[in-house]
Amino acid sequence: MSAKLIRANKEMGETVMTKKTDWQIKQDKINSERKKGLKALSSEQREAIKLAHQSLVTVLGNIRDMEDIYLSDIREMNGAMWKIRHEFNLSNEDYYE
Repeated sequence: MSAKLIRANKEMGETVMTKKTDWQIKQDKINSERKKGLKALSSEQREAIKLAHQSLVTVLGNIRDMEDIYLSDIREMNGAMWKIRHEFNLSNEDYYE
């Protein structure tokens, strides 16, 4: 079942009625939950995730582009791993079962 979304068109000063599909409604709910989850993290935890993401993007880009990895990339990944480990209180048991 689709829900109606009322969207104000600021340029024209009129209200436009549009219908969202079930998929769009589900995605909106998922995105809302993700935003709430992200806001619930401390700034240090968000920074740890951002650092890890940036490191992964760099490393994977280098592997894809030149089929190699720099030692500096490995150092950044290691730093990101430790920051996540500390910010989220992860231990060896969380990695090695």
